[in-house]
Amino acid sequence: MKKIYLIGIGPGNPDYLTIQAINTMKEVDVFFILEKGERKGFKEFIKIRKEILERYLDSGTYRVVSAKIPERKKSRKSYKEEVKTWRQQKAEVMTGLIEDKMKDGEIGAFLIWGDPSLYDGHLEILQHI
Repeated sequence: MKKIYLIGIGPGNPDYLTIQAINTMKEVDVFFILEKGERKGFKEFIKIRKEILERYLDSGTYRVVSAKIPERKKSRKSYKEEVKTWRQQKAEVMTGLIEDKMKDGEIGAFLIWGDPSLYDGHLEILQHI
């Protein structure tokens, strides 16, 4: 069986991580980093996630797997429909990562800005898949 954690990293400053987040990170075999594209700021978000891993974990104790996800299209459709479609596309990418990049018995994780239970669609996506 594979296990997935959504680990809240607060506002993104490595100094603000909770002890609970750090301890949970130490259990993880593979971290998934979802790349949203080339827009301003996204590369910085990836850099901060990697900095967090390097600061709190011993090198060689985990793997990092990155994957591009589609950007949410902004069209004339309703906002709810756009988000629903985008989350379905994102779920397909996440499912592929979990199936293809994890071995049975491993723990995977996504580092999430803020608190994943309050503000983020990853929890809903994982419940779907």
